[in-house]
Amino acid sequence: MSDLKLFLDDLAEESQKKVRDPKPINDFIVGSFIEVDSHRVFLHEREIAFNKEGNLTTSKPEIPTWLYIYSKIFNLASPEEIIFLDTETTGLDRGANTYAFLTGVLFMREEKWHLKQYFIESPENEVLLMQVLSELLSEFKILVSYNGKCYDIPLLDNRFKYHKNQYSIRNLDFLDLLHLSRRFWKPLLQGCKLQNIEAVILNYIRDYSNDIPGEFIPKTYFDYLATTNAEEISHVFYHNEQDLFSLTRILTICQNLDFTNLDYLNKYKIDNSNLAKFLVDIGLNDIALPLLKTLAANQSVSEDSLLLLAKILKKDNEHQLAIDYLKIKETNSPHACLEISKLFEHKIKDLPQALNYAKKAYLMLHEESEFKLELIAEAEKRITRIKGKIER
Repeated sequence: MSDLKLFLDDLAEESQKKVRDPKPINDFIVGSFIEVDSHRVFLHEREIAFNKEGNLTTSKPEIPTWLYIYSKIFNLASPEEIIFLDTETTGLDRGANTYAFLTGVLFMREEKWHLKQYFIESPENEVLLMQVLSELLSEFKILVSYNGKCYDIPLLDNRFKYHKNQYSIRNLDFLDLLHLSRRFWKPLLQGCKLQNIEAVILNYIRDYSNDIPGEFIPKTYFDYLATTNAEEISHVFYHNEQDLFSLTRILTICQNLDFTNLDYLNKYKIDNSNLAKFLVDIGLNDIALPLLKTLAANQSVSEDSLLLLAKILKKDNEHQLAIDYLKIKETNSPHACLEISKLFEHKIKDLPQALNYAKKAYLMLHEESEFKLELIAEAEKRITRIKGKIER
């Protein structure tokens, strides 16, 4: 008990020391204050040349055509009209008591990256932050974020309205890289946190002596409000900066994505079958088709990829070609055999072949360790119907 008491006394003493020894943010972060009337906002800003930061892309930010379609963005933007944004907030809800105490943005000007991080020392200064952000954001067309569509954008939208600022952040088009990352990497990663993507996909490890876990950030700010000691806040600046840098690298992967280059897809651990399905889901069959054909030429092609390829070819009336691809899996896929049977019956009008593949599927289904009753019923129904057609 005595050891615990000593530990608690040390914590209390350290806390009191911080209260007695306030340290402003500019003791730890280089920057200056924007002051208007009785309000002020701390600004850390710097220019970053290419190849100067390990986790920052060396490419100009551009959005490829398929990504415009995915995001339902119809206004094209130059690299200088794209802005990356990330907020650090006092909580996870979007109620009136939640606000962004640190807002980081990253954009390109004159062949250099420009990083700006705006910090408010107290909630009273948020009105000036909203004014400064509205002036900055109005210069851009597309805002890139990570979960921004569900969190950062609604939060900032509420704060603009709260302070009766006439600017609407919804004038911008939004590209949210979280949902895209889930389509690429969710089967591989336990969670699509940016730090996981950095370590597994980007081969980058943060300096964790300078970082802070995201779940501790609100408490760190509340501690600062109680003590006015900004030492721990410097770690939040680093966390915010690294999140922004990672967004640029994820976008670069998208920019350079060659859908028929399996080496590139494997390099960034993108699930090929999931990618093909994603392209079909957003209506890009013309891009999915060459990818699926490339996968079909690979001996390890998945059943799902072949079925998806056949589905596209059927829509294009390439029925015999669809059968040829499906035959790759005819010895071990009852699904593929049933699809071949359908094509022979309804499109090629070859009933004996349709019956042959329906029987193949039926036998395979009974040989599997887990009976798939719905598929067995489908195969039985198909066999009966085709036999009836042949007899007639």
